Amino acid sequence: MSGSHRWTPEERAAFDGAAFASVWRRFHFLLAALHVAAAVVALADLADDPGAGTGFSIAIGVVPVFMYAVLVWTMRRWMPVRERPVLAVAACVLSLTGVGVAVLLAAGARENRVTADAQGVRISGMYGREFRWDELKSVTALPLESLPPVRHRVHGFSDGVRRKGRFSTAGGGRVTLLLDGSEQALVRFVPVEGPPVFLGMPSHQAADSCVGELL
Repeated sequence: MSGSHRWTPEERAAFDGAAFASVWRRFHFLLAALHVAAAVVALADLADDPGAGTGFSIAIGVVPVFMYAVLVWTMRRWMPVRERPVLAVAACVLSLTGVGVAVLLAAGARENRVTADAQGVRISGMYGREFRWDELKSVTALPLESLPPVRHRVHGFSDGVRRKGRFSTAGGGRVTLLLDGSEQALVRFVPVEGPPVFLGMPSHQAADSCVGELL
């Protein structure tokens, strides 16, 4: 509506403000109800599984984008004919953005797996790393409490549950985190150059087993 001052008197007279406001209001009540429902479901899931949250991430990260794309497309019916192509383009851009967010969330939900061969170690998944053996100083299994206090994300992915990418620590250092929110232990990879990598493990036994296989 910010461009309505450019409308002609005929275009203003043809605009049905009451119908437009009604659709706008119902849409946002629906969007609010969706977020409340998603939050209730997520809290119940997180109580049983600290690593849960993918559904909540989709609900608040993807669904609203597509809903707004539909809203923008619907708004065309009230707008002057000459402005409708712009709104159609905006709806398409929002839809593509929603696809991009969905792909990002799907990639972030993928498990980071560790494999090794004669050349080195590979950690798959989002922000995974590859190290030649001569690029690693050490690989150590650690309790979860050994994770340094994290201050904020520098470059990476975080959906409130998972943390993957580069983060700064409270001490001013940098670390690479590959955590899915359900880990009970860590495997720390310390490279010759660059920040250490902390990979989440489901249990202390899994962390010890991972390090044992690598060493």
